[in-house]
Amino acid sequence: MLDETPDTPDWWLLRLGRKLRKRQGQLDEWWRYYIGEPPLPELPQNAQQAFVDFQRKSRTNFCQLISNASVHRLFALGVTGPDGEPDDRASRWWQANRLDSRQKLVFRAAMSQATGYMMVGPHPRRTEDNGRPSPLITPEHPRECIVEYDPETGEPYVGLKAIRNDIDGYGYAWVLYDDTRFPYRTRERCGSRLPWGPDSWEYIGTTDDGEPHDLGMVQLVEFARMPDLGEDPTPEFAGVVDIQDRVNMGILNRMAASRYSGFRQKWIKGHKFAKKVDPAT
Repeated sequence: MLDETPDTPDWWLLRLGRKLRKRQGQLDEWWRYYIGEPPLPELPQNAQQAFVDFQRKSRTNFCQLISNASVHRLFALGVTGPDGEPDDRASRWWQANRLDSRQKLVFRAAMSQATGYMMVGPHPRRTEDNGRPSPLITPEHPRECIVEYDPETGEPYVGLKAIRNDIDGYGYAWVLYDDTRFPYRTRERCGSRLPWGPDSWEYIGTTDDGEPHDLGMVQLVEFARMPDLGEDPTPEFAGVVDIQDRVNMGILNRMAASRYSGFRQKWIKGHKFAKKVDPAT
């Protein structure tokens, strides 16, 4: 059973894991808007499947256009060092990790789901001239990563990456500090929704002190989309969600009117017509 003493790696695993789980619903909602599948316009409770299919045709995806308009304008042209001068070695690492093209994945995640991440670690195969592993820099998804900030300095204090391995069926998580990381694995195979109870995980590190590194910072770098002071970041289209819903509703109403009211027929009930005979015929 994990140790739930505050500020221990076990405690951070459970705390950040539960925060990660809590925001999954919001991420799912934002993603549905981004891919053009927001909630269907409201309909009567007794609506039949034919009308539900009609609803789907009324949706128009503006949220993706809004997000991608910003993504297309974002591009890292170079890498500089602490002195502000170009850093050739860092640029080489950037190129080696194919970030000229893969950076768009991070920007798109930030614009569509409020945050994107990059993770830095040792490359499993490439090495530098001095024999040390080359840096491995990977884009990461907000469904799998989260960072907690130091309330005094505003700097990243601890991070978490949690995934499910589709090959062996276990969940894996890493609690990340600025000089150490602590690996965990679920005790049992699990689904895509990871469990976050204290009995669900076990520490799998080789030493109780974790796995040290000398990066000098948390291995996760968060790219938050324009967070306001004291507020959580939101996706690029957050301000137009109601407009998107209103457009979909208006289109549905016009489609329904054109199909069911465009050629309305008229008839009379209860009237007795006088019978007339044409004398010529």
